[in-house]
Amino acid sequence: MDSTNPNSPSGAITLEDVLVSFRACMPVFNALGDKFRQDIVMLLAQDERLNVNQIAERMPLSRPAISHHLKVLMQANLITLERVSRENFYSLSLDGALADLRRLVDQAEASCT
Repeated sequence: MDSTNPNSPSGAITLEDVLVSFRACMPVFNALGDKFRQDIVMLLAQDERLNVNQIAERMPLSRPAISHHLKVLMQANLITLERVSRENFYSLSLDGALADLRRLVDQAEASCT
């Protein structure tokens, strides 16, 4: 991954670049800062695709609480929704979040060490 900034005079990563990357990762940090959302991510990692009822069977939360957690995970682009007939199925979708986190780590290593 290219770690130079074409907008800075030297082309080097700046602390401002790191801050921008931190801010881009905030939804992911927020979403994964809750143990129940972490548990949902782990369930989806095991089973690939689950609906709210299937998640509720495995967690000590109400369906509305699970729906709230799923909404937060979706807003952070960590999961996707697939509607099949009248049922909503949720799956992990980590590529975008992982790319943002990798960029943050790369930039932090280049400019903060």
